[in-house]
Amino acid sequence: AADMNIAYYEKIFGELKVSWRTDKVFNARARSNIDISNPPEHEITLFYETVIQIYKDAEKFYEFINGPISKFKFLFKTLGYEDESLKFEFHQKEHFINNFFAAGITYLFGHEMGHLVQEHTHIRNKFGKYSGKDLEIDEGEANHSNLELTDEQSIVWHVTELAADYEAISWCLYEILRHAVDPSIINNPIEKEERGRVFFENTLIFSLAITCVHFRFNGLKVIDAPEYPSGSHPHPILRIEKNVLQVVSGLHFLQKVFDINMSKAEVAKYINKGVQAANLLWISEYIK
Repeated sequence: AADMNIAYYEKIFGELKVSWRTDKVFNARARSNIDISNPPEHEITLFYETVIQIYKDAEKFYEFINGPISKFKFLFKTLGYEDESLKFEFHQKEHFINNFFAAGITYLFGHEMGHLVQEHTHIRNKFGKYSGKDLEIDEGEANHSNLELTDEQSIVWHVTELAADYEAISWCLYEILRHAVDPSIINNPIEKEERGRVFFENTLIFSLAITCVHFRFNGLKVIDAPEYPSGSHPHPILRIEKNVLQVVSGLHFLQKVFDINMSKAEVAKYINKGVQAANLLWISEYIK
């Protein structure tokens, strides 16, 4: 928060705060002053329980794809994958878990920032005509919402959630690229190609993490997506579908930095393989 205040908020006389709560719930919140004519007063609230659970999910996923009997081999066969495993060249257990964990937390923070920088509290009040907790967006409502929203309000809520997803993914892809690029590789084709493969793996792990985060917020609910918007948040299947399209498009474009030239179909197959494994993990381990 300190870096973002210096880089952005202080220039417009605003302020960003980050607070932590110890409630035993999987949640995150974004709070904003409703009068957008004033400098922004933004606050993101994170929960220690959320951080702990994302780390546990990272461990669970690693065990899932490296167990003695792979539960998703049949799924990969039906989807046309010749290689039935999900392999990571540059990420052994500790690195995989740490990167999964960091990706999940960074995405969650970026999602809340998306709500704030796009002033979604203002949009929900103006277009959703909602007079409830007008200053705060509560992600926990995806699982245990007590909101009574009309169909029109649900559409506004869902649009703002998807917009925050888009903001978060754009930011995270930039950060993944920033960590992979080093000026020294420009004239070093071998190292440049290897860093490109690392970039691809990190992006795949990011896709796994956000998929599990969406399912975790949904709780132990049915996985069938509704036919029309209802409640405060889109169904995770719908969000994941939109997320994957954005990640694939971003990865296909950014691969040029490393002189990689995979087709968009190849990039989609690479990302989808991991996301399908994350989907199956949730179905087999959590949906009872």
